[in-house]
Amino acid sequence: MDLEAIFEAIDAVDWEAHPHRRDPYTADTAVNLRALAAATTLNQASRGMTRLLDSAITDDFEGTVYPAAELAVPILLDVVEHGHRRAASAALDLLQTLLNRFPDPDFSRVGAPGLPGLQACCVIADLVRARRDVLVLHRDDGRRLLALAADHWRFEVREVVDADADGVGVFGVLTGRPPARPVRAELHFERGFLGVPAVEVEHGPEDDSGESFLRLVGIPEAFVAPGTFVVPWECYDFEG
Repeated sequence: MDLEAIFEAIDAVDWEAHPHRRDPYTADTAVNLRALAAATTLNQASRGMTRLLDSAITDDFEGTVYPAAELAVPILLDVVEHGHRRAASAALDLLQTLLNRFPDPDFSRVGAPGLPGLQACCVIADLVRARRDVLVLHRDDGRRLLALAADHWRFEVREVVDADADGVGVFGVLTGRPPARPVRAELHFERGFLGVPAVEVEHGPEDDSGESFLRLVGIPEAFVAPGTFVVPWECYDFEG
């Protein structure tokens, strides 16, 4: 992929059409994405990244992320893979910032394919994980980004094993870092999602397959089926 292809991807998005609280006098998001992608010096890369911290993607003052970040992340990952090393480094810094911030509370959810209403941060984490092969080539910066993405775990239900007063036991594949204690979660299916009062990891993944056994507490068995997904309710409620 060359720089012109990255520019085309940037220009294909109407950044201002996506919800945000951006100051109308702030420099255009597309202009600054282009500047970051084309950067070849430290000053150029830093300036492009800094200006994008207050854009249609994220709000530096509130420390929140807007839905358009979902569209910016693949572009930033292309810059990491194909851009000048200065641009790649700045793009990695911006990606880490996006994963360290809360989604804006008024429009925190996006329509991920097959998972309507997924939190924007979880969608970003999935996009990051999908480029693992690229990120590991960037050593510490790439590994730090992947570690941040791991906190936004996802569990795909493959089989309902049992159900009793203690909850619904499910077998499936866990992606990311399993929660160290019982946490609130969401069960997502094709038409929406439901809150799960508590998820307990009874047997975590022992190898790269991610195969795990979880217990979902406080949700009717009728809603749990193969092909549904469990994700964190609050991605920023990490302990342990």
